[in-house]
Amino acid sequence: MNQTLVTNVLGKNVYLVNNQNFSFYICTPTNGKASIILNLVDNVNLINMNNNLTNVTNEVTSIYNKFNFSDLAVVTPIFDSNLLEQVKLNNNTQIFEYMDKFMGALINSAYTFLTNNNIVVDNKIKLNNNPSYNIFNKWFVERYNTRVELVDYNNAPINKFDNVSNNSLPQNDDSALASNVLDNTAVISTLDSAKNDTRNVPSEPGFVSYILLGVIVAVISLIILYMLL
Repeated sequence: MNQTLVTNVLGKNVYLVNNQNFSFYICTPTNGKASIILNLVDNVNLINMNNNLTNVTNEVTSIYNKFNFSDLAVVTPIFDSNLLEQVKLNNNTQIFEYMDKFMGALINSAYTFLTNNNIVVDNKIKLNNNPSYNIFNKWFVERYNTRVELVDYNNAPINKFDNVSNNSLPQNDDSALASNVLDNTAVISTLDSAKNDTRNVPSEPGFVSYILLGVIVAVISLIILYMLL
């Protein structure tokens, strides 16, 4: 896992972290404690480092300017843009479950980064309520119930989070972290166990199209069967 310092916003360093499956930005809290905030953005291409560095830095600064609390580790992923668009537009469990794998791996990577930087991490995950992902946000929070909390840094201030315990999470075991933070560890571990299986990485634009094609074929088949009855 490689990390690169990108900028400093409100006294907090913002890093770009790269791993085998995806990249993400994360800011380090100023008080040695962190609540992880998952922050899905609308146009992920604007923060892709393949673009002009100055423009990317300005966009990242704009994103992180609204998170003005000292104990937040805001995690902004650079997931495949095609996957994110499908998550926005479709209320589809299969797509949501695929996205869920990446969210779990994202949590594990963020936790590892923070603990490696001697930061104590709260064991409750926050999901910023970007309205563009409204249906998925509700699905994700309901799926993990008390483990994930929906918060809103887009429109209203949020109360400061409770102090965290140094023993909230295990220190060096990503699989154990997934078990403590989210209920469905099988979904999260699927991504880690399939790092070398290119079918599990949304790098090809047509990947999600195959999912939608399968759904369409299934619906048409049901209609034909109904007409034959």
